[in-house]
This record gives sequence, structure tokens and C-alpha cells, in this order.
Amino acid sequence: MNPTKQARILTANRRNLIKKENVNTYETINSKDSFGSLVHFSSNILKANQQTFLNYSENVLSLIIPTFGGIEVAAGSDNFVHISQFYSEFKPKSSLLRINNPYEDYEINFLRIDFLAGMGYKKITDFNLKPNSLHLLYQNYAINASLKMGKYEGRQKGESRVQFNHNTFIYVISGAFEVNERLLETGETIFFWDINLIEFEALSKNAVFLMIEVSE
Repeated sequence: MNPTKQARILTANRRNLIKKENVNTYETINSKDSFGSLVHFSSNILKANQQTFLNYSENVLSLIIPTFGGIEVAAGSDNFVHISQFYSEFKPKSSLLRINNPYEDYEINFLRIDFLAGMGYKKITDFNLKPNSLHLLYQNYAINASLKMGKYEGRQKGESRVQFNHNTFIYVISGAFEVNERLLETGETIFFWDINLIEFEALSKNAVFLMIEVSE
């Protein structure tokens, strides 16, 4: 495995929990404690047949990724985002974005990821996670950021070369991984600074993680 000098793990129980009647938000990153151009990262559980409004305190490019159940973003069925899709939109400071759970019987879960940006396009993007491979979901050279996701079976290994400024953020969506000789489980995050190579091994079936490279 690849040793690193600068790394920090944030366990799931140390995330900032914001509980509301309709939604629970688990913040890993917010504007008070950003990671380079990544100024917000949270996992959100929206209760059945409820809606929530996301608030934006800076000009950002916001990505919304459902991880359990589909969601309605903004208004209308034209903005329904399924599993294996993500929604992206530039959101100016002091704006809002409505997220709706259309299901009457179960909660949904989605990730919110915000990058500092001056512009961006509103769109829904499809992706397909092939087993035991790392898939590039998003890349933006204007802000030197990329987002990759991988789904792996137990004991499957992989690696990724870091492109942008050697700052990398890894979040485990489900299952468990060993990342550069460090154990990460569901909801946990590791931050790397000044790193060239990420090596990982899945320790459970259907383990899924997200890797984000950002500028300083």
C-alpha cells in the first residue's frame, strides 16, 4: 500500500448532525470547514412524502446524488433524478433548491456536494457503475475538480492516480474499504493532502465509495 504523510479520518459519529422534522442532514464539510474548493458535503435522509429546501451561502456548483430512492429536484417530474443519475446546477449566493420525496412509504437518501464556482449548467447526468471499477462521474477543469465512484465486491482491489493538486476526499457510501492502509466504514471519510496515488481494497460485498479531487 501507499504510505501518506498528511491524512485525516472523520468517523461517521463525528459528522455534524442537523435534525429537522422532515430531514436529517449529516454534514461532513460545510463553509466553516471547507476542503479546498469543496465547501459542502452532506448525506441527507428525507422522510416520506416530505420536501426540504437547500440553502446556498456562496456561489457554488451543486451536485445532488440520490443513493437510496429517486428524488424530485426543483419542481415537476421533468427534474426527477433516479438512482444512477445525478443533478448539477450553478446556485448563486442566497438562493434555494427544493428537494422533494415523492414516495409515501419510505425515506430517501441523497448526497449534496458543493464546489466553489462562478458558473455551471443545469442538467441530469446518467452513470453506470460497472462492478469492480472506478467510474468518472464528473470532471471540471475550470475549477480543477473531479468526482469518481466505485462499486466493489469483497477483496477486490484498485488504485487511482491523483490529477488535481493532490488533495483527495474519500467517502464510503456503503460497506467497508481499506484505503492506503486505513480502515473506512459506511459514513466515514478520509482526507488526503499532497498525495499522488490512492490504493484501496473492498472488505465487504457491494461496497461503494466516492472519491473527490479538488483544488486548494
